[in-house]
Amino acid sequence: MHSPEIASPPRKGLTASRFSADVVHIFVHGDPIAALSLVWLVMAAVQFATPNVIGIDGYYHIKFAWLIRHLGVRIDFPWLPLTLLNPRDFTDHHLLYHLLLVPFTLLDLREGAKLAALLFSVAAVSSAYLLLASLRVRYRLLWLLALLGSSDWFLVRESMTRRQSVSLLLLILAVYAMLFGRTRWLLPLAFAYAWLFDGFVLLIAVVGLWFAAGALAERRLDWPVVVRTGGGLALALLANPYFPNNLWFTIQHVFPKIVPESRVNVGTEWYPYPIPILLQSSWLALLFLVAGLIPLITSAAAIRRDRRAIFLAALALLSGALYLRARRFIELEPAFAVLFCAYVWSAYCPAGLQRWWCRLSPTTRFCAVAGLLLALTLQGGAVISKARIDAMAGRDYTTFQDASVWLMEHTEPGERVYQTDWDNFPELFYFNTYNTYIVGLDPTFMYLANPELYLLWRSIGRGQVEHPSEPIRELFQAQWVITDRTHVEFLTKAARDPAMVIVFEAPAAIVFQVSGV
Repeated sequence: MHSPEIASPPRKGLTASRFSADVVHIFVHGDPIAALSLVWLVMAAVQFATPNVIGIDGYYHIKFAWLIRHLGVRIDFPWLPLTLLNPRDFTDHHLLYHLLLVPFTLLDLREGAKLAALLFSVAAVSSAYLLLASLRVRYRLLWLLALLGSSDWFLVRESMTRRQSVSLLLLILAVYAMLFGRTRWLLPLAFAYAWLFDGFVLLIAVVGLWFAAGALAERRLDWPVVVRTGGGLALALLANPYFPNNLWFTIQHVFPKIVPESRVNVGTEWYPYPIPILLQSSWLALLFLVAGLIPLITSAAAIRRDRRAIFLAALALLSGALYLRARRFIELEPAFAVLFCAYVWSAYCPAGLQRWWCRLSPTTRFCAVAGLLLALTLQGGAVISKARIDAMAGRDYTTFQDASVWLMEHTEPGERVYQTDWDNFPELFYFNTYNTYIVGLDPTFMYLANPELYLLWRSIGRGQVEHPSEPIRELFQAQWVITDRTHVEFLTKAARDPAMVIVFEAPAAIVFQVSGV
């Protein structure tokens, strides 16, 4: 049962009491324009803290979208021939995201990537607010402030030119569709989600939680949601331009993340935060998850019959568990924790607390709201400042620019370039699709294709091979090597190898030619 709305007193001129009541009314009932403006300001503050594309993979995504605009939806992909993304097996596992990026390639690619990331992040965070409004949650502007101030890494992840903001948006739309009986939406939403990225198992889990909540609260099995979701996913997989490669790729890509291979060092986003860092960066997001459990205890009998409450609780717990396992799921946990906490406290706030609040004068309520607003503003300011620092911590986008231009001017089309780190690929690809490369986007793509070759490549990059020119020439069939200056151990070994000749140097990157090829 929702709490009764606070009645507004009749207008009698602009008095302190009236002003207080108006401010409380705005924060109780919300204001879409104020909410959207707030989200814009926060996400723009993070996005434009740096001229770089936030998130290294964004360089790959915007360049791939540019290729789609020029070459069509289905692209032969020659750039990573030693990985699962070789020309024969390639599938675009972010197809929908790349299609959404295509209009932004009409701009300067870097600027277009940043604008796209801003628009998508605003849409995702705003959708959480609109869901709060649809659920008639009170004080939703305060809840929105709480979401924006919940974690600096939530803001950074949503600001990346990667699929996570669109993923959150589609998941919230799916949640809305289930909460409000619009289950026919699930078929197109499932189709879109499967085309967005190969982690569509997330949508399966969300729909499964709604199905289970219906069985618990209403003693009925809601098979239509399963059928519509399954139909949308099946249609998306079968109608994919890369079918059947997309099916096999999904199995190979997702399974190692569920059962991690210890010999492959994937991106840090797949590993959990140490507990001190977790609490420091996300204490408020985790607090909402815990706070939401209180009404579950005090109103357990009523909540057992509330499918929405059970579903939102399960969804928040799932996203929390995923976040504890891998830091990348900070892109989901704050949003679903806030949605859960806001709903149960609005619907099941203890009656005694409600009566106490309603007995307060408008001025007293104003002071209480103002105090909470001040606290959330200070918290949000600290989080935004930290998020801006995190955004600025990335590598400068010009790191490989000059070296990439040199390679295009001094090599043959399609010649293989050996790079010393897998996460250099997006920037190299952004500047130079003239050459091909060794590994990129995810090291498991190379490991699954050829484990021995991957382990050798990793050892060379770490400076563990005395004469790197020989395996680079013989086994990797590469004449050119590009590295940044942070690979000190590799540079030390290369300096001792007479077959490794420096042919170009930039402030942050070096190009070697391997003699004897």
